[in-house]
Amino acid sequence: MKDPATVPLCGRANEVLRFAAALGDALRGEPRLVWLCGETGAGKSRFLAEAARRLHARGLLTLQTRAVRGTAHHGLFVDLLRPFLLIPGHAQRLRAELPADLGHDLAALLSELPAMGPAPSRRRSKPPAALASPSRRLEVLIGVVAWLAGRRPLALLVDDLHEAPDEICAGLRHLLVRARQAPLLVVATL
Repeated sequence: MKDPATVPLCGRANEVLRFAAALGDALRGEPRLVWLCGETGAGKSRFLAEAARRLHARGLLTLQTRAVRGTAHHGLFVDLLRPFLLIPGHAQRLRAELPADLGHDLAALLSELPAMGPAPSRRRSKPPAALASPSRRLEVLIGVVAWLAGRRPLALLVDDLHEAPDEICAGLRHLLVRARQAPLLVVATL
């Protein structure tokens, strides 16, 4: 299977215009959610790859992942944030700048981040008491994403969102409300 980014984007002029309009709204502080819907093979992943290219070119912090069936309640947000948080210095700076409750809980969550990695042989450590609730983990991760969006233009790209648990979709809705007036664009394929 070819990498979607290498296939030419054809016949999508209307979709590109609507995407550009949503991006413009988001950059003006009106968070937007863009659904890319269609049958298998319709070019959704290719369009998402093109969106990522354009967002990078515009200087947005662009975090991207693919939803996988069976992902933990909060796993999609961990997957989105992982590349950003693993850049040396980012996690420490973020913890120092976040509101105290989020910074403390993010530190606890980061302490188990390696255990959340893709290697199935790793034993999962018991989560800190403050983060024992999956809903609190999701709340912390949404808070971090909302905080980031308030600091700089942010795009979240999620391929195959239909594979994610319902809590993730509710979390994305909550994020869009929480990040109101922030330059945030969420693009997801279904």
